[in-house]
Amino acid sequence: MALAINEYGLIGDTRTAALISKEGSIDWCCFPGFDSGSFFARILDKDAGHMQICPQGQFSSEQRYLPGTNVLETIFTTTDGVVKILDCFTVDTEENKTKMLRPLHEILRVVEGIEGKVSMVYTFKPMPFFANGKAKIGQRGKLGINCEYGNELVVLKHDLLETTEDFTVSKGERRIFSLSHNIIAPAVIPSLGESALKRLESTITYWHNWISQCNYQGEFKEEVLRSVLALKLLTYSPSGAIIAAPTTSLPEMIGGNRNWDYRYCWLRDAAFTIRSFLALGFIHEARAYMSWILHSTALTHPHLQVLYSVFGHAKIPERKLHWLAGYEGSSPVRIGNGADVQFQLDVYGEVMYAIYLFAPYIKKFDTDNVLFLKNIADSVCELWDRPDEGIWEIRSKGLHHVHSKVMSYVALEKFIELSQRMNWSYPLDKYLKSAKEIKNQVELHGYNEELKAYTRTYDDNELDAAILTLPIFTENWDKGHMESTVFSIKQHLMKKGVVYRYLHQDDGIKGPEGGFLACSFWLVEALAKLGKKAIAKDVMNNLLKRKNTIGLWSEEIDPNTNQFLGNYPQAFSHTALISAALSLQEVP
Repeated sequence: MALAINEYGLIGDTRTAALISKEGSIDWCCFPGFDSGSFFARILDKDAGHMQICPQGQFSSEQRYLPGTNVLETIFTTTDGVVKILDCFTVDTEENKTKMLRPLHEILRVVEGIEGKVSMVYTFKPMPFFANGKAKIGQRGKLGINCEYGNELVVLKHDLLETTEDFTVSKGERRIFSLSHNIIAPAVIPSLGESALKRLESTITYWHNWISQCNYQGEFKEEVLRSVLALKLLTYSPSGAIIAAPTTSLPEMIGGNRNWDYRYCWLRDAAFTIRSFLALGFIHEARAYMSWILHSTALTHPHLQVLYSVFGHAKIPERKLHWLAGYEGSSPVRIGNGADVQFQLDVYGEVMYAIYLFAPYIKKFDTDNVLFLKNIADSVCELWDRPDEGIWEIRSKGLHHVHSKVMSYVALEKFIELSQRMNWSYPLDKYLKSAKEIKNQVELHGYNEELKAYTRTYDDNELDAAILTLPIFTENWDKGHMESTVFSIKQHLMKKGVVYRYLHQDDGIKGPEGGFLACSFWLVEALAKLGKKAIAKDVMNNLLKRKNTIGLWSEEIDPNTNQFLGNYPQAFSHTALISAALSLQEVP
């Protein structure tokens, strides 16, 4: 049995990441990048590799982050004493990096005795390329244990006096483990001792300095700070891209087959991500993310893809890894994502809205960027009346999703507003006409008088929680219909305080799923936008009771057991939480 998803902490260096269980085991890590082959994957199969440091025999444990950092602390309690492990990917400023040679990646694990004398054990079982690659493993004395595969080298060094996997830690003693990764020779193998402790201190300082930019002082400060720290871990710094999650195939229902690879970048996240970074004061991250959007989408210009790699690649073919059992037997394990060939109208609205939010930080739009925005608006005018797979990437036939139409309207609305604000010379009649047509068609075919709500698809009687974003993205809509829709979704799609995306619908995928956390936080924000602050705050507080001990959120949750489901941690959930907290703060 794997540990529950919510019993894992995340560490990273804004290039890749690792999940570490509360039992001290690195059960997921990919080198050299987020979407590379895994080096450890025990979370998906017990024989797929891990590195564990823990007490021998029985123990209890708990996890937390050092305040204001992404340095993870695991505390073990035994009958003989107490031990803690500090885990991190070492990170530093670009200026400090130039002062010494460093490996591409380093996971630093510092074991420290707190009370008594505790017998410990470590286990190192590398299984590269999703446990399907060949590795040459050798003991190199002071140079550590080397694992060579392809053109990559991972080295485990420690300061134990013997090569045995058993050791003891007394109060005040430290033991240091360094796991470093390099691609080509000559490899840089970091030293231990005081040098390693300095790297730990530099990492702590880096995170303290970074989070000090955050200007949020509202009621939900603890949750907002942890969420934006998580978003930074999901950022690929060389390009500014932000992945949806650092994992693949963690199931949306235990034993089910809704298991997807989320180690890529979805345009649907754009608006909430930009809003989060800008509102919290992280202008550099917002600018880098916006630059990535403009670069990546230029490669598929004038039409937009659903998702891209961190490098902007648009083709990410999906395949199944049949040799892996899956998390708690939830198969298949997939890499790649078939949504790369889908058509989703809503992304045009999310990208346009993101640029609209960022516009005040642009001194002057250059000709290419103005043309880019015009082409988005032109594409919406051309495409809005077509069926699509929608924001939830259904794998049945394309449908006329109401949310997609609404976001098409948002794309045109924000383009018109930008054009007027910036005095662009384009005639706007075409865009005004299409926007009016979209709104009229949604009112005619997308609003159900019996339900008093906008529906999932045209002429339908089922609800879709994606419509909660309507009052979030636009005020230029029928407020009565928006309000009745929000309360209808609250009544019919919310179960025990958690909102489901939709119910009783054939989406081309077998099996149920959990409640969707982003939608749950959208409900909070939608209620706040509609002036229902007391109700919104009540929903928010009930949601936050379900958080795990370290403040990370998965994609979905089982409202009956509070078990996290889906890939973890999920950027969509964290940006929705931040946006909900901001909206509650903004409402009098």
